[in-house]
Amino acid sequence: MKFKPTPKMEALLQAYCLLEPDEVATNVLLGMRAGVDPTTIWRWQSKAEFEGFQDWWDGEIRTLTSARLDRIWGAMYRAGSKGDTSAARLYAERFDKDYKPTTKQEVEHKLPTLKDNGLKDRIATSRANYERLQAGGEN
Repeated sequence: MKFKPTPKMEALLQAYCLLEPDEVATNVLLGMRAGVDPTTIWRWQSKAEFEGFQDWWDGEIRTLTSARLDRIWGAMYRAGSKGDTSAARLYAERFDKDYKPTTKQEVEHKLPTLKDNGLKDRIATSRANYERLQAGGEN
């Protein structure tokens, strides 16, 4: 026989759905908002006479969580599309099976080696010219 939640159980689920993201779902808080005594919630969770409650509850929470994640992934996609590279990377890691993140070591390894070719002398000359200009001297 399929578990049929009572109206109070449905109210408890609604209270859970209305929690703010930073609120912790405790039996006391949910019970207060749903008008259900916390000991009743505990009884639903632990007593054999309410067999099926926990499976029903877990299934409803999985469905709710899935819907919330869809909104989060959508927001991440929009942010990544607008140039937020962290959001784009997280979205790609989750949904693009071919995405391979590049580590810092791989990037450094791929950089070409610069040859000096008088670079140190040009830097020194530029620095000396800059310092002369700063001191009010002429070139």
